Amino acid sequence: MNSRNFFVILWCSFFVMNPLRLLWLPFVPFYAFVVAVRNWLFDAQVLRSQKSQTPTICVGNLSVGGSGKTPHVEYLIRLLKNEYKVCTLSRGYGRKSKGYVLAKDVVSSNLLGDEPMQYAQKFPDISVCVDVDRRRAIRNLKTDAPNTELILLDDAFQYRKINAGLNILLTDYFRPYYDDYLLPVGNLRESKQSAKRADIIVVTKCPTILSSIVKDDILENLNPRQNQSVYFSYLKHGQLLHLDGSVCEINKDVFNHFVVLAGIYNPYPLVEHLRDFSKDVKLFQFRDHHEFTKFDLRRVRKHFLDYFCNHKYIVTTEKDLMRLKDSPAFAVISDLPICYVPIEVEFHKDDKGDKNKFDEQVLEFVKKHKK
Repeated sequence: MNSRNFFVILWCSFFVMNPLRLLWLPFVPFYAFVVAVRNWLFDAQVLRSQKSQTPTICVGNLSVGGSGKTPHVEYLIRLLKNEYKVCTLSRGYGRKSKGYVLAKDVVSSNLLGDEPMQYAQKFPDISVCVDVDRRRAIRNLKTDAPNTELILLDDAFQYRKINAGLNILLTDYFRPYYDDYLLPVGNLRESKQSAKRADIIVVTKCPTILSSIVKDDILENLNPRQNQSVYFSYLKHGQLLHLDGSVCEINKDVFNHFVVLAGIYNPYPLVEHLRDFSKDVKLFQFRDHHEFTKFDLRRVRKHFLDYFCNHKYIVTTEKDLMRLKDSPAFAVISDLPICYVPIEVEFHKDDKGDKNKFDEQVLEFVKKHKK
């Protein structure tokens, strides 16, 4: 059994392991009706979508999370920031502030959100802003960042009040939207037919080695339109880093123990990456965007101190680190050896051996629509 079939079976067994979700089954038709009516109103232009004068690229998905939006937005930032004045615009999920916030003088993820804070810290030469009302944010950018040449809309595929120039839809290799179901039984925010709005579909988190047979099977299930391009990407984990950014040297010849602290949708790729250094990995998993409490971190600390091993580390993700450092509870574990693992995106080559088609399509769009 290959890895993809294993995860599909695991995903299907979700309903067996979580029978309470089936109690929501009667509400699915109502949810589907509401979403369908909303989309029809936008398609019929009864509800109007605003087209920004500044070129906009939307990165989103159909599911509630876990498709790798953040590393793909970072990929686009790296691709474009040297040639264009880039701004990322997010809702700022989980932040404690309200309204429009520009990450110019903000030093806390509590005010900006963990993902936008990550963009701001890693790419200080771009603009980063958050607002539930993205149209208001774009208006404010004309004053606050008038030189902006390109806006990256993070997680805005369902935000149809803005008509993005290029829509990039992400779907997880192990949980593709065509095998999923609508909320509240499944994880889809809207129906699979909504994928037709995408200009580009990226199958994310693929294995580093991907056969043409598997690609063809996925393409058959996606059934893209003629105007849609499909690409396959995978995650590349970086070196373990200390909080100050220095490399955490791990000796594979000694017994290591990793305590993984993760408040992301799917931490298992990180766990599997750490198993390359040690088979002894303990996962403390929390919901996505979880705000860590002292109780949470005391559990982690107790396990860490009680575990008999000379070489042990607490490992977290970049996104979790943004919230962790700004949490009053961080003092509970701040004296322990903490590392994080940055991740980047790479694209698989196509049948002609070219993996730069995605770059070319994005750059061509920006060049064509730049003022």
